Amino acid sequence: MDKRSFENRICDIRFCRPCALSALAQWKGWPIRDAVPRLPMIHNGKCPVCHGTEELISTSIEWHNVHGQYNTGLPDYWVLQVNNRKSFEKTFPSKWGLPYYEIRKCERCGETILTSIFNPPIGWELRQQCMNCNFIAVSEGR
Repeated sequence: MDKRSFENRICDIRFCRPCALSALAQWKGWPIRDAVPRLPMIHNGKCPVCHGTEELISTSIEWHNVHGQYNTGLPDYWVLQVNNRKSFEKTFPSKWGLPYYEIRKCERCGETILTSIFNPPIGWELRQQCMNCNFIAVSEGR
């Protein structure tokens, strides 16, 4: 698959901004290997956790690689950061892909599966994880 076919599947996922910012600030790890935090989605105009209404769209969340002072190659670790994008974009806003790429129904339990896509220069990797039964599938391509 090429990048364009992945861009056609990018979902506009609306998360609760206050809840999401708190969870995103705590994540530190590696794309695909480490699951991104589960963020509450806005349903019927409000958050099911805090009942807030402020939204954070999925395409404004991206991976950022962190290099230490003496690093000479690969990042020491990655963090999730929010850029200042105010509207949904159906393109890859970051060269690294999207931590919150799409959602769909789990074939095992019927609950929500979250898909992340990591898009380094040498290919792509997908991670799908069910929010309920923890089913995990990882795939990659060049």
